[in-house]
Amino acid sequence: MHSIQIGNITKQYPSSIAEMTSLQFTRFSGLVYKYQTKQIHYDEFMVKLVYVMLDMQRRVDVNKHPEIDQITENINAIAKLNEDFFTTKIEKGKSFKIIKTDFVKNLLPKIKLGKELYYGPSDALVNTEFGEYVTALNAYIDFSQSGEVSDLDTLVGTLYRPERKKGKTFRLQNRRIEFDKNSVSYYAEKVSVIPFEEKYAIYLFFSACQHFIVTSKELPISGGITINLSVLFNQNSSTTEKGIGMAGVIYSLAESNVFGDAEKTAKQNTYDVLLRMIQTYLQAKKLKSNAKN
Repeated sequence: MHSIQIGNITKQYPSSIAEMTSLQFTRFSGLVYKYQTKQIHYDEFMVKLVYVMLDMQRRVDVNKHPEIDQITENINAIAKLNEDFFTTKIEKGKSFKIIKTDFVKNLLPKIKLGKELYYGPSDALVNTEFGEYVTALNAYIDFSQSGEVSDLDTLVGTLYRPERKKGKTFRLQNRRIEFDKNSVSYYAEKVSVIPFEEKYAIYLFFSACQHFIVTSKELPISGGITINLSVLFNQNSSTTEKGIGMAGVIYSLAESNVFGDAEKTAKQNTYDVLLRMIQTYLQAKKLKSNAKN
């Protein structure tokens, strides 16, 4: 976290996306979308982002404030801190700013719909069911390809749900009512009224979690053991095509009856299923190696 001195006031400036508040991340996401869709140019985006991070508004009359040049210089200097949120990609001789997907913290743990609160998944999607994850992945890829807000609503409606009743099984880390694929369209319509920047913030969060899953080479599990999840996604499979490959995993595991039928498999924790996929992959690799020997 950076400290910015403005007169006698000291403000904190995030040094990474994970350090943003919910409001900062929401407004950041809205500006990112405008920049990505060329509604604002890069310099304007960076300056607006400074005002968002510092929770300031620009209300300066140039005639009354001849020091405006100094103010502009200071804002431009602070704007350089925004580079911490991006990496630069070179493609066909042109440079592009890409958001760093090195965060898995859910910065928008709940959303407000009128007087009702909808709760989202925990950090890194650790409390999601595999069927929920696959449905969200489908919607995520659909929006990435189509840009249709209805696909974005489906993503949000999959991950965010009302709070469950506080019975014996109530847990703060998973306070959402149980996932039901048949209710996704209902919740998608309910969440359609929230501001677009909130929806896009959830999209960016899921994108970061997906990046974490497909690139994790040392995912810690119990007993100090780490596993390499990335090998599952480096194969010549269709797991990135509308989530078809991941949906197929449900039926493949159902055939082995490890977790039960397809319905029970879909209800398993996302990471439990991924661990089983790793186990199956390693077993197949060992059999192949033994066959060669």
